[in-house]
Amino acid sequence: MPRHAPSAVTTAAGVAASAMYGTLIPRTPVLELLRQSLKPARLARIEAVLATRTARVEVLVENLRDPHNGAAVLRTSEGLGIQTVHAVEAYDPFRYGAGVTKNADQWLSVRRYGHVADAIEAVRGRGLKLVATCLDADAVPVEAVDFPALGKVCVMFGNEERGLSQALRDAADVKVFVPMTGFTQSFNISVTAGMLLFHLRSAGMMVGDLAPAELALLYERWVVRATKRATSLIRRHNIDYPEY
Repeated sequence: MPRHAPSAVTTAAGVAASAMYGTLIPRTPVLELLRQSLKPARLARIEAVLATRTARVEVLVENLRDPHNGAAVLRTSEGLGIQTVHAVEAYDPFRYGAGVTKNADQWLSVRRYGHVADAIEAVRGRGLKLVATCLDADAVPVEAVDFPALGKVCVMFGNEERGLSQALRDAADVKVFVPMTGFTQSFNISVTAGMLLFHLRSAGMMVGDLAPAELALLYERWVVRATKRATSLIRRHNIDYPEY
C-alpha cells in the first residue's frame, strides 16, 4: 500500500507547506474566492504535495505509441514528485489513457514539441543535463551514475520499438540502462521509467525545490482544478482569469 508524504512538509526555502499561502504564494482574487469552496483538508493536501515537487528531475518521452505507456509514465512521474514532462511528437502524438493516469495528468506540466531540436533546446534552457535510457555501447548501469553530482537532470525514454532517436542519444550528457539478468533484452518503457525514477528518488534527487514563481502558478492552477464549480464561480464574480 503506497504511503503519501507526511503533512509536515517544508519547501526548499524553509517555509512550511501550511504557511505557503500568503508567503511564498501571493493572495489573488481567484484564490481568495475558490479557497472558500475547498475543505481545509483538501487545501492542506494541495499545499503538502506542492511543497514536495522537484525541479531537479524532469522526464522526456519521444514518440510513444501506446497510450497506456504514456499514461503510466505520467502517473509514475506525478507520484514520485516530478512536475514537468516533455513529449516529443515528431511521428506519434503523445496520448495517454485517462483510466490509467488516474487524473495524474491534471497536476503535471506537460510540454509538447514537434521537433527533437526544439525539445533539446527547451530542456537545456531549463538548466538540465540530458540522461538517455538506451543500450548503446557507451551506456552505463544506472547505479554507476552519481546523479546528485549532475545537478538537474531530464531522463529521456524512447519509442517502444525504436527507442530513443539518434539525435537525442547524441545530445545526451550520459547514457544509462537498467541491468537485467534474464533472456529478454529490455524492460517495457513504463517499467523502466518506474525503476529508474525510483532510483533517482532513492539517490536523494526528489526534493521539493520549485521556485516561488512556479509554486504560485501551480498553486492557483491546482486550486482551480480542485474546485468543482470553478468556472461558474469565477464568471459570476467577474474575475479576470486566463483559463476562463
